[in-house]
Amino acid sequence: MRTIRASACALGVFCMSGVVWPDAATPPAGEVYGLASLWDLSTGLVRDTNGDGIADAVAARVSLPLSATAREYQAAANLSARLGFETTAFTLPFVARAAGPGTGGTIPVLLGRRHPAVAALERQAKIDLASLTPGQGLLAAVANPAGGGLVLVVAGADDDGTLAAANALAGRLPRLWNMSGITLQGIETQVSEYLRARGVSVASPSVTSIV
Repeated sequence: MRTIRASACALGVFCMSGVVWPDAATPPAGEVYGLASLWDLSTGLVRDTNGDGIADAVAARVSLPLSATAREYQAAANLSARLGFETTAFTLPFVARAAGPGTGGTIPVLLGRRHPAVAALERQAKIDLASLTPGQGLLAAVANPAGGGLVLVVAGADDDGTLAAANALAGRLPRLWNMSGITLQGIETQVSEYLRARGVSVASPSVTSIV
């Protein structure tokens, strides 16, 4: 699909400060969630709430730094466009400034390395942004420090890297490299089959981050 770009002014229509989002159904406890789980209609970014197999709600909550840059606004707009394409219905807003991880079944999408929650995860060694080179971005699924489910970090070595990571998520994932490439779930399956074929006992491999 083609990535949709929007100005900071246009994004302001649905970007608010101090938003308190309602909780959604909390995913089952005790499971390890990777990036592939973001497209599960029960626990992912968009949800099927009436069991008809069609996404009808957005569970993602995109959180920008308080003083977001033009590139970060652009990244949020592109992610929002993808979420809108994925579902038949949603309730605005699902973008806010400096919203924390929160609780419940929603998935916080923490955007930009200057986001306070992203900085905290880096201090706790939950993510590694220091090893990124200029223009590189990171997508990482991290256990929600507030409890329950995961948070998704979309951040880069710089603003260009943050936008690159957001565009990979908005324009292509769960497929890699191109629109007909292998899926994240396919990678997990291949790794599992490879190890088991060589006598290595494994549970369920999970892709938790991509540079």
